Amino acid sequence: MKKILFILIISGSIITGSALQLGIFSGWNKLVEDSSDIMIVSILQCSYSPNGVGDSDATVISVLKGNVKPGPLLVRSTFFPYQGECLLIFANHEGNQTGQVYDAYEGFRVVPLNRSFRTNELAGKLLNEQIQFILNSRLKDLDEELARDNEEKIRLGTAMSNNVPQVISKPPSTGVKSF
Repeated sequence: MKKILFILIISGSIITGSALQLGIFSGWNKLVEDSSDIMIVSILQCSYSPNGVGDSDATVISVLKGNVKPGPLLVRSTFFPYQGECLLIFANHEGNQTGQVYDAYEGFRVVPLNRSFRTNELAGKLLNEQIQFILNSRLKDLDEELARDNEEKIRLGTAMSNNVPQVISKPPSTGVKSF
C-alpha cells in the first residue's frame, strides 16, 4: 500500500512539473517572433501560488504587437512583480480561458520598466526599434541601480569591519549640577 501511494505521489509530481514547461532563451528576435502579443502593462494586484507561478491582474498601457484589447487582463508568470510596476511582456494568449489571460512563464518574457519610462518615446518607431529602445532603457537603469547598490555595499562593509569611529555616549544633561 505504501509503495502504491509513493508511486502515485511521484507520478503526480512528475506530471505537475512537466505541465509547466519553461522554454530556453533563443534571442530577442526569436522571442518577438514566438510571442503572439507584446505589450506594456501596469500591475494592479499580484497573487502567488506554491507552484512558483504568479497571477497578476494588470491593465494594458500600450500594445506593441498582437490583438490585446485595452483594459484589464491577467498575466501568468514566474516573474513576481510588485503592485504598480510597469512591465514589457512578451506573452501568448491562453486560448482555453475566458477573458484576457496571457502566459509569460519564463522570466525573460518579462522586462521591468523604470518608473519614469514614458510610452510616448516609442511613437513613430518600428516594433524592433521600440523593443531596442526599451531594452537599452532597462540596461541603463540596471547600470545605475548596480552602481547605487555597490556604493551601499561598500558603506555597509565599512560599518561592519569596525572602521566606523566609536561614539562615546554621555548621559543626557538634566540641568542639575552635581557637587
